[in-house]
Amino acid sequence: MSLVTKIVDKIITASVAIPTIALVGGTFLILAYVIGRRWLGLQWLFVEEYIGYFLVLFTYFPLAYTLKTGGHIRVTAAIGRLPAKARASLDVATSVIALGVLGFMMRATIADWWLPAWTRHTISNTAANTPLWIPYLILPLGLGLFAVVVALHIASVSRALAKKEVMKEAGEAEVEGL
Repeated sequence: MSLVTKIVDKIITASVAIPTIALVGGTFLILAYVIGRRWLGLQWLFVEEYIGYFLVLFTYFPLAYTLKTGGHIRVTAAIGRLPAKARASLDVATSVIALGVLGFMMRATIADWWLPAWTRHTISNTAANTPLWIPYLILPLGLGLFAVVVALHIASVSRALAKKEVMKEAGEAEVEGL
């Protein structure tokens, strides 16, 4: 395992820990909000806003971990009939396309959302007045980590194809070292 892969693995672990902590914290926040509103008459005007930001965090940060653990949905009805080398080549091709889409999405989230919010000091129009660059930063960070893992996946599968280490196992192309 290379140094880069070890570092990325540690970052991926953190990218799952952060939304997990936010999920637990958000659950207690909603519980306290409901109890406070129902029995104490409290109105916390920031709860819905922050839970919305947490949902974005839950969606984007675990993408890299899901790819690394093989948790993304794969449709293998037609591809499963191909030889292992063809499946691995198709995996590289689709991963390159995915990397291009991720690059486009990262550019859009940075240039169209995060950067304007940062430079214009945009705040939410809620009682919390949250600087919007903070929640907008979640998207490019999550997508960027996902792109790094996709690039490492492309490199690993391509290296295995070059060394002819593609093996047939359980109807899927398995690559040594993944």
